[in-house]
Amino acid sequence: MKLWAVVPAAGTGSRFGTELPKQYQLLVGRPVIERTLAKLLLLEPAALVVALNPEDLRWRELPIMSDSRVRAVEGGSARIDSVRAAIESIASEAKQQDWVLVHDVARPCVRIGDIRRLLDTLANSLVGGILASPISDTVKRVEATSREICATEDRSQLWA
Repeated sequence: MKLWAVVPAAGTGSRFGTELPKQYQLLVGRPVIERTLAKLLLLEPAALVVALNPEDLRWRELPIMSDSRVRAVEGGSARIDSVRAAIESIASEAKQQDWVLVHDVARPCVRIGDIRRLLDTLANSLVGGILASPISDTVKRVEATSREICATEDRSQLWA
């Protein structure tokens, strides 16, 4: 059984509110994308497929892209399209019993131990799973138009 990693990274930064997409913002002196990919490479995937915006040329300048395990594919306009493109790019190599880990480029602080525990927990699963934590923050529901608080949500079944 092999592990394959897929990293959707085709965002343009529109929701982030900057001209430079968030994956290229610096985090302790290195772009977020480099930190995320370096972290995922610690899992020793068969390949790490990064789905990039077709207009993004910055990725070519990243030293990590020269790692033979890192592959670039053209992402889509929505996250699901980018994930699909990346998975399709490994379809002829991956086996049915292999695992595909999908990890957003903007999550560089994930702990490898947490991913390994997730993989161990799901080793016999036919469905897969998601890495999440129960939330501890208070969550308020607001009316869409007035923005007035109308409820405090029960956190017992909410995860981030």
